[in-house]
This record gives sequence, structure tokens and C-alpha cells, in this order.
Amino acid sequence: MTDLIYINGFWTDEQDAKISVLDHGLLYGDGIYEGIRIYKRQIFKYHEHFERLQRSARGIGLVLPISGHDLERLIGEGLEKTGLLNAYVRVVITRGTGPIGPDPTPCYQPGLILIIKDIPPLHGDDNPTLKTAISTMRRVAVDSNTAEIKSLNYLPSVLGKAEASRLGVDDVVMLDSQGFLSEAPVANIFVRVGDRILTPSVTNGILPGITRQFVIELLHSLGQSVEVGNITPIQLLNADEAFLTGTHAEIVPISEHNGQLLGDGVPGPVFKMVKAAFDESVSR
Repeated sequence: MTDLIYINGFWTDEQDAKISVLDHGLLYGDGIYEGIRIYKRQIFKYHEHFERLQRSARGIGLVLPISGHDLERLIGEGLEKTGLLNAYVRVVITRGTGPIGPDPTPCYQPGLILIIKDIPPLHGDDNPTLKTAISTMRRVAVDSNTAEIKSLNYLPSVLGKAEASRLGVDDVVMLDSQGFLSEAPVANIFVRVGDRILTPSVTNGILPGITRQFVIELLHSLGQSVEVGNITPIQLLNADEAFLTGTHAEIVPISEHNGQLLGDGVPGPVFKMVKAAFDESVSR
């Protein structure tokens, strides 16, 4: 068995995995999740992922139904059962079953779902260069519904992905409420303009990515500084290189944006340097 689902105390295969139609995670997107990578049976940045899961839970007033130690043990158990060496793990915590209506109070028992699958990077194993475009979908203002909570409410990202398909590009770059760069639907972005390496901040409506933070640390270890803050769409259009980062995406370069080449239209030196350091780190 290579694909396995854990739901509220039991392991099962995909065909038999079921939740109640009255689960508020389904009815209202009331819940949170984490995507975690496994490399050579090692959980990549587990403690950072669990800490973010805790922050998301506090953000929506949800009590986690499992401890960090027990979740780590459960992931290890799943890996043994699947026999997978490398895997993608999706941890989903729902508000639980309750009556129809958005009030979370009657949902007394949160749901726990664990999905373990052999999923390649979002844009493929060979890290192809991407074509991107600016999305018409905006990240909402941080004082209305913050992206810092990794919730099950992913409709803007879904619509962003649909827009990429309509535009004939690989992915879109979403702006914040003020028109500065925010992120791709499921990945953070880095931009190099000359000798400056830039990435948006939390105030731009991004999810603080685990891979994003690791890339910042890698760059610092390689003697490169990173500026965190506002980036304009014109700065991206005039960038020498840009790349996306994320647990699902890993690290992937952008070659073309809004129909124009970035730099020479090939992966740039900063991307190559970071990708080599990342690959070395996860292969140990």
C-alpha cells in the first residue's frame, strides 16, 4: 500500500476514506492544515510546521486534537505502513461535525485527517522554468482575513490557479490590497533586481512559508542579504531573476512574466545557488 489516509483514529485507503457531510471543515472551510515534505524518511522542518499549525489553531480558536509528539509519531507510523522513502504529508484539522450554521460552538470534537502520498513538486520533478502573470485576484488586507492562518479557506488560491490556466501560464502572482507583490496561490516569491534579493513580508498578505524562511537562512549562510518588504509589479517585470518557494513547489525559477523574459530567460545564479544548497540539505 503506497497511499494511506488516517481519519479520526483509523488508517484506511483512499477509496474508503470518508468524513461526515456535516463536518464544518467541508461546510464552511472551518479548519486548518499543514503540508509537510518527507525526504529519506526524515520529516523536513517538522517543529516549524507544527508551530505554524499551533498558530493557525489559535488564530481560529481551535484546540488541536493531538500533541506535537503524537503527530510526529503518527506520521512515522504512516511512513512505515506505506513504505515510502520520500512523501508529501497533508495534516488537516477540521472544526468537526455540527449542525448546519456557521457557529462553531456545537462542534465539540475536532477532526484529524492525515494524508500520506508520493507527490512530486508542484511544477514537476525537473524544476522547469515557469511562465507567470499578474493575477486579478488580490490577497485580502491583513486586518480583514489574514493569510497567516493556513486555513481550509483557499478559494482565492483556487481562483488564481484557474486564472493561470485561462491565461495559458504556469502560475500567477497575486498582489496585496495596495498593489504590491504578495505571493503565488500556493508559493512565496523571491525577486532579484541587480544585487538586491527581495521577498514580500507578512504585511503583504503572505503565508509565512517554511521553505521561504529556510531559503532566507540559506541565502544568509551563502553571504547574501535579503530585503523583506514591498515589491512593485514593475520591479518584478524588470527583475534579473525570480523564483517561487513552497513545501509543495519546493524551489522553481520563473523565466517569463507577463509575456516578457526575466533577465536572460534562464534560471539565474541566485536560484542555482539556493537550489543546490537546498538539495544538499534535504539529501543528507
